[in-house]
Amino acid sequence: MLQSNQQVRTLGVVVLGKFNPAIIQPYWLSGKKLIQESEAKSANIEIVHPQLTRITIGDWLFLEVSNERFEFRSSQEGFFPTMKDLILGIFKSLPETPISGFGINHIMHFLITNPQKYFEFGNTYAPLQSWNEIMKEPRLLNLHIIENKRRDGREGHFSLKIEPSNLLEIKKGVALSVNDHIAFGDKGDGLTLIKNIIECWEPSFERATEVVDKISVDLKY
Repeated sequence: MLQSNQQVRTLGVVVLGKFNPAIIQPYWLSGKKLIQESEAKSANIEIVHPQLTRITIGDWLFLEVSNERFEFRSSQEGFFPTMKDLILGIFKSLPETPISGFGINHIMHFLITNPQKYFEFGNTYAPLQSWNEIMKEPRLLNLHIIENKRRDGREGHFSLKIEPSNLLEIKKGVALSVNDHIAFGDKGDGLTLIKNIIECWEPSFERATEVVDKISVDLKY
């Protein structure tokens, strides 16, 4: 199964709305008991500005906040539940913040050591013989598939992108990106976000696993 080839998994949560980047600082987070004071002291603050804040906390969390976008990102799987708790805690402190939607993004990088298996992977999902008459040795670069009508009935979309990994060796790494996006329009706020994060968190992980399980080509060797 493809899971046995997984090298890196990144979780990103992107919240869309109206934000004040300048208030999202390490000591604000520790003052709200959302991170440890020691984490606040050691945080790497790249920029804090009325239009953009960018912070790294320890080796487990990257935060970037602009006026309309709030991104949380981690590649430490053991901290994914902690990241969820942090998101909930921030918006419990900012309940009236206008929120138009959010996405839970699962990015999984897989190593394929056999060149023929690497080729077969792309050929399975985009048969390359269709292009033989107009291209010499065509290869799949990326594939993006979207489900515009979510199967859970919520507004938004679900999409899958397959492309070369930007973290692993060229022609041996494949990245699968699952974007699970939920839209609120102009009706959402911090409390709406909290409710939907709680309800959708586990199903989002389950669906990302389902996507990987459905990729049935044996890519190990």
